Amino acid sequence: MLELKFKTVNFFATNDYSQFNFFEFNRPIDKNHVNKLAKSMKKRGFTGALIVIRTATVDGIEKLYILDG
Repeated sequence: MLELKFKTVNFFATNDYSQFNFFEFNRPIDKNHVNKLAKSMKKRGFTGALIVIRTATVDGIEKLYILDG
């Protein structure tokens, strides 16, 4: 049986979005969709979570990459 082990999950908040990177396979940003999300968040608050990993496997430099969100 395959046993998976994961590091402890940490939660944090930031307004410094420049620290996040995107993988080449991430879909392009759709400004219309972003505007709809922003409007919804202003009205209802943020109800989701970003899934982010810290890895150096892309270019040998440890960075934060957005996987989902």
